[in-house]
Amino acid sequence: MVYRWLRGLVSILLMSVYGMNNAIAAVVPHLNQAQVMVASQSTAALPNALHQAMSDVLVNLTGNTDITTLSDIQASLAEAKDLVTQYRYDRNRLDRSKPWMLTATFNEDALKHILTHAGQN
Repeated sequence: MVYRWLRGLVSILLMSVYGMNNAIAAVVPHLNQAQVMVASQSTAALPNALHQAMSDVLVNLTGNTDITTLSDIQASLAEAKDLVTQYRYDRNRLDRSKPWMLTATFNEDALKHILTHAGQN
């Protein structure tokens, strides 16, 4: 009888834990950061790389793969270099034609403002 009671208690605990795991939201770090492969570290290549990185960040934040077609978003993408808080280059060993990986981090508050203004909050 004790064994049966213990087995029942374990079953209830397992169901509780399983149910709690489904209710917990995952925290995803660095949603305001993206990596893009680039051919060079030149100043001429940087604006296009930042534009692509910011596009990736906006898609990740909203889940909207068409977000870059919105006029408010397009205007913001043109100013991507002004929204970067930091960037760095690392060696890219995956693609020899693009030997660098640019990691760009964008200002979270500015991104929130842009998305709110574009009706994507």
